[in-house]
Amino acid sequence: MKKLIACLYLLLSGIYMLGQENSAITCADGIDNDEDGLIDCEDPDCLEFSSDGCEICQFDATSFVDVVLDYQPQCSNLSYDEPGQALGLNNWQLPTDGKAVLLGEGGTIELGFTNNVLINSGDNTADLWIFEIGDLAEDCDIALHPYDANTSTILQNNGLNDTDGDGYYDFGQIGGERFFIDIDEVLTGYPPATLIFDAVKITDVPDLDCISTINPGADIDAVCAVQSAILDCAGVPNGNAILNPCNLCLSPDDPTFYEECKDGIYIPNAFSPNNDGRNDVFKIYMATETQAQVLNYAIYNRWGALVYEATNFDIHSAIHWWDGKINNSIAPNGLYVYTIKIAYADGRVEVLRGGVGKM
Repeated sequence: MKKLIACLYLLLSGIYMLGQENSAITCADGIDNDEDGLIDCEDPDCLEFSSDGCEICQFDATSFVDVVLDYQPQCSNLSYDEPGQALGLNNWQLPTDGKAVLLGEGGTIELGFTNNVLINSGDNTADLWIFEIGDLAEDCDIALHPYDANTSTILQNNGLNDTDGDGYYDFGQIGGERFFIDIDEVLTGYPPATLIFDAVKITDVPDLDCISTINPGADIDAVCAVQSAILDCAGVPNGNAILNPCNLCLSPDDPTFYEECKDGIYIPNAFSPNNDGRNDVFKIYMATETQAQVLNYAIYNRWGALVYEATNFDIHSAIHWWDGKINNSIAPNGLYVYTIKIAYADGRVEVLRGGVGKM
């Protein structure tokens, strides 16, 4: 059994390729590695060695699998047994170049998406494409891993099987001239992007033996989500949240998004205590690894009267922050003044002062 840490593999694989767009990994990472203004499949250097992958996967190179989750070859005499060769854009050219991974008869490989997810298209077009070496695909069973609870529920309600109890649900087979899986062929009638998956398991269907066969089992060069959704920093498919200057994951339309950080602290200039789960309290944010204690937290109205106070609590506490009430009654909207005294683990003490708008 070979459990692989994908980040390490990607790092080691890419060391010699930095500054170029001419490899399976650098042509499927969403980065302009050679800084010529062209990213991945837009770059002619990528098209030179794998134009079919760019065409099939709609020029969205980030839709290729980018992490090896598990590799279980079932033959001991495999010539090419590096599972990382299945990552990124397809790049196999010659039988001797080793740019694919063999499964062996009955072997499996599990591959995941980290910056995007596989979705259903809602129609009869291909959703997942397997680049299996040769003009004809060897028979392989395909199973998909659901990304969210909603997808899991739909699969179970429709009687799909998780045969091995490993979280992957059977979605049929490729083979011959069929290199793709259409999710909507298995689960009909669902709108686009209703069904979301983050990993695929490919299992070779054994038909020969390991000894007398040259390159036994399926030869996997690449896998892509023909229909995909990019994950934002909060893990939401096609969401718009990004990291702000304070390294907080927020939507750009969040009123606190463009606030400045002070000494690594994020201080919103407004909050809205309306119980919608967003900005319901006036709290400050600090990197999770920073240890600090709030010695005093005081809120004053525009006339200088103290309306709320809390003392001696951890900076990362979920409670103690002002919820916009005065004596259990909703405070009037407007500008309030705060002073916050913070003691850091290294002995430093800092006092923050400013204004915050209650909306």
